[in-house]
Amino acid sequence: MPPEFKNQETELLNKIYVSLNDQIDVAGRSFKKWIPLGAAVSLFFTFKVVGAILSWLIMLFAWLIFKALLWIGVVKINKVAAEKEIIKIN
Repeated sequence: MPPEFKNQETELLNKIYVSLNDQIDVAGRSFKKWIPLGAAVSLFFTFKVVGAILSWLIMLFAWLIFKALLWIGVVKINKVAAEKEIIKIN
């Protein structure tokens, strides 16, 4: 391929690139104000899902520790009678 065709091809590709970038920039201007809201909502629900999963794992871990402490004898469960006041309507 002759060098002048290579220069013309490069120039044409640069013009196409600039034109497409300008069109994308114009089309994206109407959505730019919604990007922070979309990012905030995405992060919120991501943290909610991760937090829900981690909370169950933490509860399971705490239950296992409690059961181990019961088995070792560090913690004991005792039943205590409590005094109650009861109101009856006849």
